[in-house]
Amino acid sequence: KVLHADSSVHFFIAFPAFNEENAVATVFIFELSTKTINQILLNRDASKGMGKSGEVYLVGSDSLFRSESRFIRNAVLKTPVRTQSVRSAFINNEGSAIAKDYRGVSTLSSYSKLNIAGLNWVILAEIDKKEAMRPVYKLANEIVFLSIFITLILFIASYIISQQIAKPIIELKYATIKLCEGDFDK
Repeated sequence: KVLHADSSVHFFIAFPAFNEENAVATVFIFELSTKTINQILLNRDASKGMGKSGEVYLVGSDSLFRSESRFIRNAVLKTPVRTQSVRSAFINNEGSAIAKDYRGVSTLSSYSKLNIAGLNWVILAEIDKKEAMRPVYKLANEIVFLSIFITLILFIASYIISQQIAKPIIELKYATIKLCEGDFDK
């Protein structure tokens, strides 16, 4: 890492190039600033799919941030991330889980180890469970409300139909009783 005058952290990745005698002829060095990484990973627009609490970030083998955090300023190479998702990613697992993040908040976490030679980093995408599940809970509440509403409508319709069927039968019963009592006018 190198700290520039603008106080941003820059990472350098080096790859050797070999000649015919299998000796190192040159070394290619690529500079990657955290500003570039953050432009890709740290999208603060809540309408772009990660909501208000979601973020994608990189963690190095030393368990420190390699990209900025949405919630912690200047986290690169300063803030440790020792979560279950990070541990799982470093043992070459990729997957997703409901797990606590570096803030101790329950999240939906998706993780994977980066497949870049010489770079022992993992990438994680996480969103707070509460925020992610809000549409599911809303839909469940709407389904319950709709079910109650439909049941009530069916009950009212059944009552009205049964009254329409029962009314002539009840009138016939009273007419029969009157006929048995000798009232032939009915």
